[in-house]
Amino acid sequence: MFFIHGGGLFSGSGAQYDGRALAAMGNIVVVIINYRLGILGFSGIGGQWNVGFLDQISALRWVQHNIHVFGGDPGRVTIAGQSAGGGSVGWLVLSPLTAGLFRRAISQSGAATTIPTQNTDYTMHPRTLLKNGSARNIEYLMGVTNHELGHAISQDWDFSGEEDRDQIRSIIKAGYRDYFQFQHRPSWHHSKPGHVKADHGDELLFVFGAPFFDWPRNPADPAWRLNFTEEERVLSRKIMTYWTNFVKTG
Repeated sequence: MFFIHGGGLFSGSGAQYDGRALAAMGNIVVVIINYRLGILGFSGIGGQWNVGFLDQISALRWVQHNIHVFGGDPGRVTIAGQSAGGGSVGWLVLSPLTAGLFRRAISQSGAATTIPTQNTDYTMHPRTLLKNGSARNIEYLMGVTNHELGHAISQDWDFSGEEDRDQIRSIIKAGYRDYFQFQHRPSWHHSKPGHVKADHGDELLFVFGAPFFDWPRNPADPAWRLNFTEEERVLSRKIMTYWTNFVKTG
């Protein structure tokens, strides 16, 4: 699993994530990358200067050439990302530069259309690419937490008027085969309103198996002391199983 961190394309780091539990419990190879951010990675002056995406593609090419040394299979690469990383996954699926570099994709709380774009000499809007048939037919798992912007569906959304629930469900069902909604309210959400279950990014600790190793790495800092429950350990194991099964078999 090739993971791309989030952070709005201007912040974040692969060092924030620990892939040990996911790799060990799922028996997969986990690669977590860094890429150039902000003005150094995404200047917005034409597509040729958005080198942050090129960094991601270069890392995928490195995986193709070298992952066998670490016991990985270059023919079974799954790209995954959260937030802006999930949006990056969407762009990599659409890009002609990534042909043959991965087999499956996972987007957590992000999609290609969440990153502001416009048609230029170097880039095309993701909706244009989709209409042109540029997206490859791959196995794709995507989803959201229940307390963020909601499901991305395959047509324009009007927030100002009422929508037919059955119609929305049929659109989602027709557009995507595999999707998830993370709803667990983490045990450390003591200071948040009762109606808040899962915030943007809350699923990451469970995807990466944080309940199974010391968290945080600095136990002297009580502000980040997360005392996971046994229920959350069970939940984390289930989520890691879902993710790694998708990586292995789709």
